[in-house]
Amino acid sequence: MNSAERRLYVGLHDDSARQAFRHSFWDGKAVSEEEYLQRIEWADAQFGGAKPGSGANTDQGRVYLSLGAPTSISRLPSSRVFVQCEIWYYNSLPRLGLGTQARFLFYRKEGAGPLQLYSPQLNSLRTLLIPNSGTRGLFAVNDIIRASDVPNSLNLPPAEAEVVDAASSVARGITGSGNSDIVNMAAAPAWALRRDPKERVQSRLLLSERPVLESFQSWTPDRLPVIDIQVKASVRASIGLSVQVSGVPLDEWQTQLEFITWTPVAYVHRLFLLPGDYTLVVDTDGVRTPYPLQVTKPSAATQILLGSTGETAGSAPFQFGALRLLPSAAPRMAMLQFAAPGRVQWRIVRGVEILSVASTETETTGFAGYTLPAQLPAGPLTLQARSTNEVVDLKLPTPEPERLDSRVVISHNANLGPAAALLSIGRQFLLNGNRPQARLCFTRALGQSRTANTLSALGRLEALDAHLDQARTLLQEALILDSHHFDALTAMGFVETEFQDYTVAAAYLERALQVRSLPALEQALSEVKGKLRAGR
Repeated sequence: MNSAERRLYVGLHDDSARQAFRHSFWDGKAVSEEEYLQRIEWADAQFGGAKPGSGANTDQGRVYLSLGAPTSISRLPSSRVFVQCEIWYYNSLPRLGLGTQARFLFYRKEGAGPLQLYSPQLNSLRTLLIPNSGTRGLFAVNDIIRASDVPNSLNLPPAEAEVVDAASSVARGITGSGNSDIVNMAAAPAWALRRDPKERVQSRLLLSERPVLESFQSWTPDRLPVIDIQVKASVRASIGLSVQVSGVPLDEWQTQLEFITWTPVAYVHRLFLLPGDYTLVVDTDGVRTPYPLQVTKPSAATQILLGSTGETAGSAPFQFGALRLLPSAAPRMAMLQFAAPGRVQWRIVRGVEILSVASTETETTGFAGYTLPAQLPAGPLTLQARSTNEVVDLKLPTPEPERLDSRVVISHNANLGPAAALLSIGRQFLLNGNRPQARLCFTRALGQSRTANTLSALGRLEALDAHLDQARTLLQEALILDSHHFDALTAMGFVETEFQDYTVAAAYLERALQVRSLPALEQALSEVKGKLRAGR
């Protein structure tokens, strides 16, 4: 009963009027008044105390009021990995649009109080892990733990594997926000008990529109390709981006969000990639969408970028010198980059008719900007940017209402530290087996900024080239700057193993495992400990 219905009922002083109201009220519900009161009584007895409503107002109580008794229940009092959990199974929930088995996971985080309802979309498996020595450091602090990560890192008995399955999805085929929709309705008796619910729940994968991805390629003063990405999507819990080469992951980033409802966002990200073919995979609340990306060699001029100016933020995606230009449905500026600085003539033409002409100077980096006229004439228009040797054309879009301001701009700047471009390109050279080019990139990066990242990158390469003394010196300096630097710790474990100092090597590998758990690293530690035992 909502507040308006409650006020109306309280205002009825005639018994016959109240009886008529109750009859009309329950006539629109999927269960009778008697059955609903029995559910309340049972929920209070099972999940609450002596006070009426104490159990019905818990997460388990609300689901029981909405859906009735589950078909079966699986209980995990506690384990070496997970907190106390309970899984309710329903063979089907046609009122929620589910013709297959559904499962709802409840957990008790602190060991006391009522069990809480878990959302596969809004919660993380990290919520269910017991923070003991067996799980502490199993996953990096900022990593999102996926359902496949736990069984890959631990050998789970069937009961614990059942928890992982229930945490991954409410039902088979349900992804992303579809999980939250079902969980929210199951925990809202007023909705679930309606006789004819107006909504049907489907997979988020089926309901969501494909995120819109736009990219713009420029280059650094060293002529290294720079790719700026903007993704327009609606998200609630997380958004991420990964780069793949022939199906092999190259880099991956994830940003955790805390939106209460689906929120339109413009996610911007800057990449440094060698020329070649890549696949970008956009992850919006667990729904992964691939896009092809071709990175070309720097040429005489880039394409023209249309957009609206944004706040400057130092090193940031779509930041070009002093100008930050974010792609927009209602652009106010145009920009491009020429290989050589000089004067640029901008023209707006309609067919063979020249409608306007303006000139600007490029910056020393070759970027040139142009403010578009406030009012553009009608008709198909083309914008031209002319330098001494190059002409770049772009058809101007039909003006649309500005929509970017209604989106939350999420700018991923974490990968844009000092010497970021050289480090990224150097890692790609190393992955391709081109160690001389990787060394050149890492050496120049270290010359620009002496950080744990640059020291570790060159130190790892020195270790691979068997320059162990140089590697040890660089890696030790990196760990002075950042004692938890994963790459430096693993490389030091390798170096000390080569020096046959197995005790020190094991210590470094154990520290690395506390930062991030990897099966290959665990194997390396096991082998080092085996050599220690053999030498005693």
